[in-house]
Amino acid sequence: MRSYISIFPVLLFMSCVGLFKYPVPKSLKYAMNCYDSTYTGLDTMINIHGYYTQMNVSDKHGKFKYVNGELVEIGIDTTYLNVMFYEDGIFIRNLGFQDYAASEGLEKMKREGRTFNSRSEYHGTYKVSGDTVKTQFISQGFGNVWFAMEVWYRIIDKSTLQLFFSKHLALEGPDRKNPDFQPKFIKDAPYAKFVYVEEIPESDSWLKKEDWFWCK
Repeated sequence: MRSYISIFPVLLFMSCVGLFKYPVPKSLKYAMNCYDSTYTGLDTMINIHGYYTQMNVSDKHGKFKYVNGELVEIGIDTTYLNVMFYEDGIFIRNLGFQDYAASEGLEKMKREGRTFNSRSEYHGTYKVSGDTVKTQFISQGFGNVWFAMEVWYRIIDKSTLQLFFSKHLALEGPDRKNPDFQPKFIKDAPYAKFVYVEEIPESDSWLKKEDWFWCK
């Protein structure tokens, strides 16, 4: 008689590991700026009732197709990064929609009463310093793997930002000396352009439920 081993328990376990809410490491708690929910005034400097979209400078690659049986490069394929700023200081990076569908996706979230609450998204806060918006964000990856960065944007005009600085937060072990993870100033990054959205989700984040996130 044949014996069969079901893979369902394995898949279920992997799914649970990926979704389990691990506690935020202490090193990241200390590295993140605290949040006080006060009005930032950013909406007097730039448009924020919508999102900013920028070509992802780290994800530019060739686009190919087969022509007469040969693989031919036909141009550059790119992806786009979308970010949102709320007037209470909440910052959302990577909205979870394709660029062409972001406006429709946000309006649908608003109609259905949904907000940004997934740990798989990049949530954080921002501070305004002169003509610079300094953001910090954090995300839980698969299992107990965390990712956190600080990214600065220069205000070009009411509808245009430009990323010019980034650094990883709370690096540990060999990553502390990895040249790819060191703070860096970025020259000539593509502009992040504003896209107005009539109805956007309310400001929310799983971080607001974390006691350590709040200023004491």
